[in-house]
Amino acid sequence: MAAIKGRMKLEIEIVEQHSDTDLGAATRVHKALGPRIREWSSGTGTDQIDRVYSDTMQLAAATQSKDMSGSLASKLDGTTVTFARVKGLYVRNKSTTDTLTVSGNGVSAFCGGTSPTLVLRPGEEVCFACSGTGHTVTNSTQDTLTFDPSSATFEADVIIWGTSA
Repeated sequence: MAAIKGRMKLEIEIVEQHSDTDLGAATRVHKALGPRIREWSSGTGTDQIDRVYSDTMQLAAATQSKDMSGSLASKLDGTTVTFARVKGLYVRNKSTTDTLTVSGNGVSAFCGGTSPTLVLRPGEEVCFACSGTGHTVTNSTQDTLTFDPSSATFEADVIIWGTSA
């Protein structure tokens, strides 16, 4: 069994500059986080991970589903990746012209509700990262992510990380 650990760093900094204020030039830096680092050690407990799945999907005008409770195959060695708890999800729409819709009962772990959707316009990406124990993956009721490119053909990246117990 491989040891798996993870690290995510997020920093948001937006610089606002004005050249025509009453006081002359003015600059303000807006920081939402700076930098925020979240780490997961190897294991199945709090703030730990022992499963990861990633894929660059070739979406060709048809939906693709990812079943987090048993049908994902590791790109490293082909073994089945099964999640009991999910601690993070990253999705990137690599299209420069088309929208990607992400839905399915697995999205509700992050967004709540019974049928939430994420709409990623061209080039957009989204990341959910959980501390603690994460979200439970329940077979048939909270385990599926569906990626819908509508009638377009393009690539999208997905990374899912969590635990087996």
